[in-house]
Amino acid sequence: MAKKSVSPAPKPSPPKPKAPAPKIATTKAPTAAAPPLTSDAVGDAAGGVWKALHDGGELTLAALKKASGAPPDVTLMAVGWLAREGKLEFSTSGKTVKVSLRG
Repeated sequence: MAKKSVSPAPKPSPPKPKAPAPKIATTKAPTAAAPPLTSDAVGDAAGGVWKALHDGGELTLAALKKASGAPPDVTLMAVGWLAREGKLEFSTSGKTVKVSLRG
């Protein structure tokens, strides 16, 4: 009887590296340039903050940013302006800060 030769099992091929996803060109709609930051712009935002607090009562900073109608950073500047003038009261609960008009 002849011996059968046994060949070793073939080695598995290494996994193929994934090709990077193709980059898709996107076009963004042109946006209007932000108005220049001036003390008048912050003052106008302070008026919007005051009105939002007058109409809505005590608001969180997040809600105030939405309600004021100004960009978030300008809204915070306006809050600082009103706070410096002594027109605001602040209360905190954990990480939440609420703002209201001083009575």
